[in-house]
Amino acid sequence: MSDKINICVAVTGTVTRRGDGRGMTPYLPLSPDEIAEDAKRCYDAGATIVHIHTRNHETGGVYGPDEVEKNTQAFKEIHDKIKEKCPIIINLTTGGHASQTIKQKVEPVWVVKPEMASYTSGSISYGMYSKTQGKFVMDMCVPMLFSDMLWTADVMRENNVKPECEVYDRGMLNNIKILEHAFKKPLQLQFVMGMPGQVTPATPRDLIRIVDAAKEMFGNDFTWGVCAAGFVEWQMLALGAMMGANSVRVGLEDNLYLEEGVLGSNAHMVEKAIRMVRDVGREPATVEEGRKILSLA
Repeated sequence: MSDKINICVAVTGTVTRRGDGRGMTPYLPLSPDEIAEDAKRCYDAGATIVHIHTRNHETGGVYGPDEVEKNTQAFKEIHDKIKEKCPIIINLTTGGHASQTIKQKVEPVWVVKPEMASYTSGSISYGMYSKTQGKFVMDMCVPMLFSDMLWTADVMRENNVKPECEVYDRGMLNNIKILEHAFKKPLQLQFVMGMPGQVTPATPRDLIRIVDAAKEMFGNDFTWGVCAAGFVEWQMLALGAMMGANSVRVGLEDNLYLEEGVLGSNAHMVEKAIRMVRDVGREPATVEEGRKILSLA
């Protein structure tokens, strides 16, 4: 296990809202300028990877399927502005809006050509049932055909973009195994935990199990990271760092709080992550070291 570890920060996401109400934060960057400036602050704090979503800064929401050109242009503007400010590794999402087609979601890959991009490793169902309301307050599915996954892997490989394979549950490892021939090695697996629905729970036992399953399936031919939804991300970060994760993720996409009831900015979260990985005997990587860890250099 290398003692060096990448600190990734997911600065915006698609759900987090800016404001002072419950479940909101005043620290959320929305416009391309704000996102680029926030990425620079995170780099200065010690982050090596920034994970990017676009947001319509006028409405605070995400761009819909009828706004693909605006969405792609926003990705390019954010990417270029960050590159002007600092050498942090840029990882663009291909998650997109739920109603976008796969080609619309992946368009920024061949237009912007970032160093990395997220790769959805299978279909996902999200659900949350309210007993008090007697109905689902969250009920959605993001479908992903094998042909879509293969096409996405081909686009990323042909454009020299490193896929970060988002693994929401054990079955997605099976999907990646089927499509293994389409990826350059080593794979980068990102274990996404703790969301409601068809997602691995954010518990120590579940993280250990899914990492062990990946080792059984891919041997040593992969690197891995972990993120989790909500305040439990700090527990998963600490455990991941102790287990040998190559990257850990923080940021306002996943969690708003530094401590119970204490809101923090993305840079604050990077600073806390660095303290935590050092407390368990790891050392945050530099950007140059981070590129070597991920086989980008």
